[in-house]
Amino acid sequence: MKEKIFIYKWLISVFVGIVAAIIGIVGFIISYVEMGVVFSLFGVVNTAWYAAFVPHSFVFHSKKITALYVFKKQEVKYADIRSCDKEESGIRNYPWGAYYRVMADKPFWREMKIPSTKEIDIQVKNHIGLGKIKRRLP
Repeated sequence: MKEKIFIYKWLISVFVGIVAAIIGIVGFIISYVEMGVVFSLFGVVNTAWYAAFVPHSFVFHSKKITALYVFKKQEVKYADIRSCDKEESGIRNYPWGAYYRVMADKPFWREMKIPSTKEIDIQVKNHIGLGKIKRRLP
């Protein structure tokens, strides 16, 4: 297995959720119930979102990309990739600014979002190739 590329912004986002939950608990303790509810709810939802739906690491094998989540992993073979476009995003859509939207069609249509870092940019260019990075779906 090749080396994992860990996304540190994922760790920071989970840490923000945990800190918000702690602030919420402190709010309950010092009798600021409204503040406690808001911060606790934000902290729990934020941490659960990143744990369940946002990958924390990526591995580029010789034939596939593996996205590692806390509870699962997702794999896409290079041969099944139909498009790989680099896009910009704000915090509302995805936790890191620029990312690659990888679309694969086998065994069914699916999407994988891969953040753009220096290491990942090199891996995407080496494994997927520049031709597919700009190509759109038919």
